[in-house]
Amino acid sequence: MIGVKGSFTGVLRRADGTEEVVEKDNLVLSAGYDLLFNRLFQTQNENYSNSRALQYIAVGTGANAAAPDQKKLTAFLDAMNAQYFHTAGTKECKVVATFGTGRTIGAITEAAVCYSTNNSGPTKEDHVIFDRVVFPAINKGAEDVYTCTFKFVFGELKE
Repeated sequence: MIGVKGSFTGVLRRADGTEEVVEKDNLVLSAGYDLLFNRLFQTQNENYSNSRALQYIAVGTGANAAAPDQKKLTAFLDAMNAQYFHTAGTKECKVVATFGTGRTIGAITEAAVCYSTNNSGPTKEDHVIFDRVVFPAINKGAEDVYTCTFKFVFGELKE
C-alpha cells in the first residue's frame, strides 16, 4: 500500500546566534488527500489551476490537536512563499519558508503547507491547508528568523 508521510522541522535563529529546533511528524489532512487526487487525476479545468499549488507555508498560534477535517490554521498569524525541492527519481520532496526579521512576531504553535484562495497570497480567511502540525510555542521576536521545513515521502505503508 502506498502512503504519504510528512515531517516538520522548525528552526528559530535568535539575534544572539542561538537556535531552537522543533521536529515533529505532521498530519496530512483530508483536504490534502483531496488535492493530491485532484492534481493527479482531474482533467485540467478551472479547478485545476496553478493558484492551488502548495506554494506557501503558514504559521499560527492555535494549539488544538491536528484533525483530518481541518481546512485552515486555527489561529493564522502569517504565511510566506515556500521554496520547493525535489530530486528527480526520488520519492521525497521538501518545502521550505523563512520568516525573517521584523515580521511574524509571536508565540508560534502551528504550521502548515497551504495554497491561497485569492491572487494576493494566503490570509486568515483565504487559505486552505494541506497538512498541519502543532508544537510547543516558539516565541519569535522581531530580530529572530524562523525557518520551517516540511518533508514529504511517498512510499509503502507497513500494515
